[in-house]
Amino acid sequence: MSTKTQVDNFISQLSVLAVAECQKRKNAGRKWTLPSVCIAQAALETGWGTSPLMVKANAYFGIKAGTGWTGRVYSTKTQECYNGRDYTTITDLFRAYDSLADSVADYYDLITGLDRYASACGQTDAQTCIQAIKDGGYASSPTYVTNVMSIIGQYDLIKYDTGEDDKVDQAKLTMDKAASYIGTREDPPGSNNVIFNTHYYGGAVSGDWYPWCCAFVWDIFRMCGLSILFYDGQKTAYCPTVYNWAEQNGLIVPKETARYGDIALFDWDGDGVADHIGFVESYNGVSYTTIEGNTSTGNDSNGGQVMRRTRYASQIQAIVRPKYAGSAPGNMPQETWKATGTATSKVDNLYVRAEPNGVVLGELMKGNRFEVDGKISGSWTHVKVAGIGIGYVYTRYISHDGKTAASTVISGKQDKTKRLFVGKVTADKLNVRTWAGTGYPTIKAYPQLTQGNLVDVMDFTQKDESGEKWYYVRIAGRYFGFVHSGYIQRQ
Repeated sequence: MSTKTQVDNFISQLSVLAVAECQKRKNAGRKWTLPSVCIAQAALETGWGTSPLMVKANAYFGIKAGTGWTGRVYSTKTQECYNGRDYTTITDLFRAYDSLADSVADYYDLITGLDRYASACGQTDAQTCIQAIKDGGYASSPTYVTNVMSIIGQYDLIKYDTGEDDKVDQAKLTMDKAASYIGTREDPPGSNNVIFNTHYYGGAVSGDWYPWCCAFVWDIFRMCGLSILFYDGQKTAYCPTVYNWAEQNGLIVPKETARYGDIALFDWDGDGVADHIGFVESYNGVSYTTIEGNTSTGNDSNGGQVMRRTRYASQIQAIVRPKYAGSAPGNMPQETWKATGTATSKVDNLYVRAEPNGVVLGELMKGNRFEVDGKISGSWTHVKVAGIGIGYVYTRYISHDGKTAASTVISGKQDKTKRLFVGKVTADKLNVRTWAGTGYPTIKAYPQLTQGNLVDVMDFTQKDESGEKWYYVRIAGRYFGFVHSGYIQRQ
C-alpha cells in the first residue's frame, strides 16, 4: 500500500505535467482531455508509481505497444476481462519512454488522436470523460470507471481541471528531477556520452564537440514537461544564448536574491561571457549550493558528471529566474543583514572573501569603510561592502569605527621557554598554526598532530580574536606552534 508521502509526491509530479500538456494543447487550438483523469489513470495503472517495471520504463499509463509503435517496449503480465466477469492473465508488450513527460505527452496524443476516444476530448466532466475512454477500449475491467473516479474524488483532483492548482510547485518538480541525477557520469569518461546529450541530439554522441552542462538544464525542464520555461521551449546548448534570452525577457535577478530553482550562469575568467550553467539549490548570503551537469572538483565546466557544488558571487555572471507556477517566493533560506556598526580598512589590498580563507570577492584599500554585524569567525570579521557584497575580512587589518581594538596577546609573567605540562592530543587531526587563531597558516615543519600525540605545553598561552585559548606547544622537542586548548588533555 502506498504511503501518504508517495501519493503526495506522485500527484505533485503528475499534476504539473498533465496541466501543462492540457494547457499547451488548448493554447494551440488542439484537442485536449482532463488532467484529473490523466493523473488518476496513471495512479491506478502504476499503484501510485510503485510498479517497478512500469516506473523503470516511464510507462505510467499501461499503453500497449501495438504494431504501429516504433519506440521502446517492455514486456509484462497483465489481466484482461473479455466477458465482463472473468479475468485472464496474459503477457503483452507495452510502450516505454525516456521520461515521464514523454509518457504523459503520448497519453494525450493517444486520447486526442484516435476516433474511438473522441467523446473524451474537450469534456469538462471527469466521469463522462473516463467513461468515454473506457468505452473506447482503453481498459477491459468492468470496475475501471469506478476505480478512476474514486481516486479523483478522494484526492480532489478536479482542481487541476478548473485551474485551482495553486499547490503545484514547478520549481520543486524541476529541482527534484535535477537532484535525482546527481552522480550521473559520462560513459566512457571524456566521451560526452550521457543521457542528456542523447535526448538533446536524438542519439548517442561522442567527442569534444558535445559539452553538456546546458543540455543538462534543457533536458531537466523537458523531462518535467516544462520546456517552455527554458529558452521558450526551443533548443540551445550554448550558455551565452541563455544569457541573451534571459536578458531580453527580463528574467535576470540580483545575485543576492537567488532562490531555489533559479538558474546560475557562470563566468570563470571575468570576460562577460557565460562559460557554464546550473540550478541554484540554496543561497545563504555568502555561498550558493548548485546542481550542475558536466562538472567535477577538478574541472568546473567539463568534468563529466552531475554534482552538487558550492559557488560564490564572484563566479556568477547572472541569476536567471524561470517563470515557475505554484512556487512560494522566498522558499529558500536568505540571510538578513543587520548592521551593528562600521569599520575601516587599515591597509591597502585587503581581500574580502566569501568565507574565511575562501574565494576572493573583492578588494579594499586603506581608508575604505564598510558595515559589520558583530559576527566573528576565528580571525575573520563578517562584513558587508558596497559594490562587493557580504563576506569576511581579516580582523587584524581593520579598525572598528569609534572603538579601539583590544590586544589579543596575553602579556605578563609568561616564559615561552618554560614547560607548564605535557599534553595529549584528543582530536583525530589537530592543525598546528603560527599564531592563535584558525585564520593563521599551519607551521611548515610539523603542520598537523594526530590523536594520542604528546606535546609540551609551554608558558605562552594566547587568545584569538573570539577569546578562545590557544596553547603554545613544543613538538618532538624542537618544533613550536599554536593549537586550540580544547583538544589538549593534561597528562
